[in-house]
Amino acid sequence: MTLGKRDKFLLVLLGLVVLLAAWLQLTAPKPTTTGGVSGKILPLDAAQRQYRADEASYRSLEDQQNTLQKNIEALAYDIPPDALMPRIIEQLEQIAAQSGVHLAEIRPLRPETTPSGQLMRVPVQVRFQAPFQPAVVKFLYAIEKPKGHLVVEKFDIGSKDTHQQAVSITAQITAYTRAIASSSASSEGGDENDNGNQ
Repeated sequence: MTLGKRDKFLLVLLGLVVLLAAWLQLTAPKPTTTGGVSGKILPLDAAQRQYRADEASYRSLEDQQNTLQKNIEALAYDIPPDALMPRIIEQLEQIAAQSGVHLAEIRPLRPETTPSGQLMRVPVQVRFQAPFQPAVVKFLYAIEKPKGHLVVEKFDIGSKDTHQQAVSITAQITAYTRAIASSSASSEGGDENDNGNQ
């Protein structure tokens, strides 16, 4: 039995309809009674308990956020980024001298406003080579002390020579200030800030 052109066309069309119906069946959302994952309706007392637990969790997170914001603001400077940069560089040089580290490069990066809009990040990139123990460790711990108002945001450790105890460090160190720079100062020149994750 041979199939004519019309029969072949109808078979292909029927196959496409079956494939389309199967695809729609697999991708269509399943109906639920609550819109939730399980599709079960909670009893009133269980729903109220869940609501109270969620509300308490929300308030706890809100309190933690407020506490963190106060701590961040306590550690922030009140001077503009342009005036803060020399202070950061001087502080880094003092910490490096105390730690036994010679900074090969201190490169100011472009200040930028934090997502909240309340603080300004003033980052600097430093490069140096020193023995990891104790020099690099002392340097990084000294940077992170709260009285210094500095934060190590990211750093790279590398070693060119396995026979020496020295490692190469590239670190991005940031200070925060409540004094927001004018939009023209933050959009002009300066080095690009590398925001990649390390």
